[in-house]
Amino acid sequence: MSKYLFLVVFLLASCSSESVELVVERESPVVQGISLAENVGIETLGGVLTPILKVGCSLPCELSQIFSTAEDNQGQITITLIRGSSKRASEGINLGRFEINGIAPAPRGKPQIKVVFGASNGSIWLAASDVGGQSKIRLTKVE
Repeated sequence: MSKYLFLVVFLLASCSSESVELVVERESPVVQGISLAENVGIETLGGVLTPILKVGCSLPCELSQIFSTAEDNQGQITITLIRGSSKRASEGINLGRFEINGIAPAPRGKPQIKVVFGASNGSIWLAASDVGGQSKIRLTKVE
């Protein structure tokens, strides 16, 4: 059964639980110089590349978004990270599929998982934490 991702977008200044971090692409060719050379984003419904870190943002840069679940008691969220300039995810460079596991059982939409997308020191990275502190989050690359 495929899990759909429910995305609520807003900036968050702080979080109340421990964060886990994962380097996605070391020595990335787009994280050189003073600004990001390509968009870095997620694949959304219909194969669309939705930019999170936009081309031209000053380095280092990061942006956080809140993700939640689409089903009751959903224990994981999957994110496909892409970099590129096209609006189609299939035309970009797939940086991998990442699972955020360990989400505590709750009604759909209730878990608030903060994901930070970042570009610094030549690398693209992700970090994740549970805003409410109810879950012990794990972040892993699955492909």
